[in-house]
Amino acid sequence: MVWTEKPASASRLPGPTVPWYFAGARVLEMFQIGPIQGNVGLNVGVLSYAGGLGFSVVGDADAIPDLETFVAGLDGTLEDLGVSDSGTG
Repeated sequence: MVWTEKPASASRLPGPTVPWYFAGARVLEMFQIGPIQGNVGLNVGVLSYAGGLGFSVVGDADAIPDLETFVAGLDGTLEDLGVSDSGTG
């Protein structure tokens, strides 16, 4: 993986512990999206929601041209930990 030594940002926010509803429909997933600002090259956000976790990965394509490799590694690590993908998208 190529890294141009730009700073990275990561955050984990606690979300609602019970499902929310919007216009009568249950909200299935929630994600936080962290923007890339200034000299930050990578932002990883984790938001808990109703017993699950939503991950978002946002990266500067110039700083991290192989961001897909990073995401694949994250997916593989979560699989190794026994975390199943029950997402809808």
